[in-house]
Amino acid sequence: MRPTEAEQFLTAFADSKARMLVFRMMTGHYAEAILEHHPRAASLDPDNIRDRTRQLCTVFFNEIERIGDQPAALPPLLHRMSRGHDPRPEFWFREFNEAYDHYRHHRKLEVKLNQLIPFLGEGDYADIGCGGGDLVCYLKEHHGKFRSYTGIDVMDWRSEAVREKIDFRVFNFAKPEGIRPGKFHFATSMAVLHHVGSTDASLVYFLSNVRESLHPGGRLLVEEDVILPQEEIAADRHYQDQVKHLIQEQPLYAAYLALDRQQQQHALVLIDLLANSLTVGVPDMDFPFGFRSINQWSDLFHKSGLVHEKIQINGFVKGTFNRSSHVVYLLKKDGDGVASS
Repeated sequence: MRPTEAEQFLTAFADSKARMLVFRMMTGHYAEAILEHHPRAASLDPDNIRDRTRQLCTVFFNEIERIGDQPAALPPLLHRMSRGHDPRPEFWFREFNEAYDHYRHHRKLEVKLNQLIPFLGEGDYADIGCGGGDLVCYLKEHHGKFRSYTGIDVMDWRSEAVREKIDFRVFNFAKPEGIRPGKFHFATSMAVLHHVGSTDASLVYFLSNVRESLHPGGRLLVEEDVILPQEEIAADRHYQDQVKHLIQEQPLYAAYLALDRQQQQHALVLIDLLANSLTVGVPDMDFPFGFRSINQWSDLFHKSGLVHEKIQINGFVKGTFNRSSHVVYLLKKDGDGVASS
């Protein structure tokens, strides 16, 4: 984590409306996920799980509040509190760990596949920013309609469980050097772009290079954590209809949408860093916090030579542990040249 990223996080943490909403989200969503995904869920006491989850999240927020305006103190604090720390802190209670491990290795991929099925195509497939490659492996085993399955990332993060099962290429679309990873008919990029960079130029450069790895007419499915300002929603009937449906099923999503643009961005910063650093257990990753509004992402895709085929607002996806303001964009490679701005 860079010093500027720590400063950005503490600025977001000082936003009381964003902080209070994220606390409510973490306590509510984590407790709900434990009760859904624990391998012995029927034996759990729901009230006890909710109380212990609230205690867990209270520890996080109190410890961060204690460091005040000291960005240098944030990285070591996150390391100490992370699930990935050895030894793991005792406040990560047993039922949480059991439920999260079961979710991560089983249910998470099932939930993701159910989200993706309406969009998936055929031909050669790649997951850009694939991490450990689990999604690629799961699609290969449970969605056999692609001809080939490839994971692409800047480093080889593959777990032992998938190492021999999938094709993997080390390649950085933000700094394209060496042999390109090939051409693909369909690619996914799941919650990756906001980690690529914070400037429009860096994101357009990345996306333009991704576009070059698509066959003519190839498609890219992007899932991102997105700001949805009230004025952008009000100006688009399609957005309005989707949001109206979602807030009936996701009460906290209505609270998120009620925040102004800056407060929503602060909430996404808090969710991104806390989820990845603490729950997922990787506090050393970069956090450029490259979040954009729903229309700003659309503009960047257009500048990168990608045409919209569908925009789907998913909000706080049920069945997941770490929930953010998810929007899915299905994009198509536009002709032979990059579209003008």
